[in-house]
Amino acid sequence: MRLIEGQVASIVLIARRVFISMIGIRGELIMPRMLLRASSILLAAAVVASGFTARSQAAEWVQIASEPDIRSATARAMAFASVHPDVRVYATTSGWYAIVLGPSGTSDPDAALARFRSGGTVPGDSFVTDGRTYLRAVWSSGSAPTDAALVDAVKRESTWSERTRMGVQNALIWSGDYRGKIDGDFGRLTREAIMGFQRRVGEPPSGYLTDPQIAELEARRLAAHQRAGYRVVDDYETGIRVGIAENLFQRGSQDGVLVPYESRDDQAFMMLLSMQGGPASLASLYDTTLEIAGDIAGQEEVYKPLRDDWFVVSKSGFAESLYAYVRLEHGAAKGFVLQWNNDASLTYGPIATAMFNDFETIPGVVLDPNAPTVASASVSPRRSPQPQTSTEGPVTASTGTGFFVTRQGHVLTNRHVVESCNRITVADAPATLVAWDDDLDLALLQTRDGSSPPRTARFAPRPARLNADVTALGYPLHGLLGGLNVTRGVVSSLSGFRGDRNVIQISAEVQPGNSGGPLLDAQGAVVGVVVAKLDALVVAQVSGDLPQNVNFAIRGELAKAFLSRNMVDFDIEMSADPRSPSDLAEAASTFTALIECR
Repeated sequence: MRLIEGQVASIVLIARRVFISMIGIRGELIMPRMLLRASSILLAAAVVASGFTARSQAAEWVQIASEPDIRSATARAMAFASVHPDVRVYATTSGWYAIVLGPSGTSDPDAALARFRSGGTVPGDSFVTDGRTYLRAVWSSGSAPTDAALVDAVKRESTWSERTRMGVQNALIWSGDYRGKIDGDFGRLTREAIMGFQRRVGEPPSGYLTDPQIAELEARRLAAHQRAGYRVVDDYETGIRVGIAENLFQRGSQDGVLVPYESRDDQAFMMLLSMQGGPASLASLYDTTLEIAGDIAGQEEVYKPLRDDWFVVSKSGFAESLYAYVRLEHGAAKGFVLQWNNDASLTYGPIATAMFNDFETIPGVVLDPNAPTVASASVSPRRSPQPQTSTEGPVTASTGTGFFVTRQGHVLTNRHVVESCNRITVADAPATLVAWDDDLDLALLQTRDGSSPPRTARFAPRPARLNADVTALGYPLHGLLGGLNVTRGVVSSLSGFRGDRNVIQISAEVQPGNSGGPLLDAQGAVVGVVVAKLDALVVAQVSGDLPQNVNFAIRGELAKAFLSRNMVDFDIEMSADPRSPSDLAEAASTFTALIECR
């Protein structure tokens, strides 16, 4: 037994530095749960460091990371193995998996750790341990095959400039995976964002981007950026340089110390703030922003740091979220407040992060609070739209099918199923139209209360193949048949009518009302969205022959691209084991739902 001299002081110093880096950097956009996670890690490290240990020279490890599941741990371990020759993954007593170097036979493992840190080959929070919490090794670099693409990714990242790293962080913001400061520092927050992105695209979460993953990430950034119409503008009325989603917001007229922006989809409200003064002005805007946040129903804690020259207020409630950032510079307090409905978080959450990172003040320009107020300019924070009521009973105009793709209540269906609806229900639950694509005939809905079944659909990692077995589910002829209908067939062509490459042809029987339902492969994964039945009479008039079982489904890869453009996190089915027809139908029935349009 020996006391590790200086270890307590080192941990305290690391704790202070990490704490300062998380809440002391001006405007750092980090949620309270991240602070709690960091505090837990530091507390655990301090406990280990503050007592006596039984480390011997022959059994000491450098723990460089930990993950909650073995798949994530081995993926990250493979990345570290491209730099270090002796990497292992251990199951631990906590249930997590430790990624370690060693065991070390050196007389001074702390010096070895210092060399690794100075070389940038291990995370800054790595530490030396005696491994007493390790149960068994579950992976070793010496017995595992080398992933050449991953090795190349790790080596290539080491050559990236700061500008390239910042570009990757920016892309991760628009993909919906990163909510931090763009600084080029690939710390834990950035690694977690990369791993989250990799999981969503069905790749092992290594924390290092391969070339195909970079291409996919950039494609998602570009699609989200273009959809929002986001660009950085110099506003010489408020004296603010900031990014504005011009396709989503319409600017109002000045009202006192603010300029309001209404969203075109009625899902959000934004305002730019510009007020002459010093700390008192900053405090006044802070108190006002807290009052707005207080009106958002929810039990979640408000993140509300206030410093001498800036503040952040962030809250996620039951139905709405808010993010505000205000900075005191050049004798004026300037900033923005963005509030949105949670069913549009995938659109407006990344915009809030992007606005924070792009925000600057223009010296010498500030709003004149005595300027004439335009009566039509609304300055009150927006509220969630309330359901319309009617004294007459609703009349069902049409029905169709949809399927849940997230646990947050997102439902995929056809655009024509919900077109011109005054009221939409999914499995009797009120729903909102979030996004659509007329060209693809796809629509994204979300239940207003975010409810969803315990099981959601998973997408196939690859396109459907010719002659592959498929199953179609839906609610055809609902007024006559009433229940879920399941039909089976094959992929009879990889293109549609007159060579349409957006759809595939299937022999599975479909009827009116099947539109928007899932088309599943033998593993129960989505390979398409049922869209249409060929009009046999029209074809017969043209060709003189009556076609049989000619039906179509939108390609699954196009459906995935549509969801990605709208920043929806969907799951990929990685199992290659086929299911029995009965098991497949039983599982799919839980996430397939009747859609009613009134």
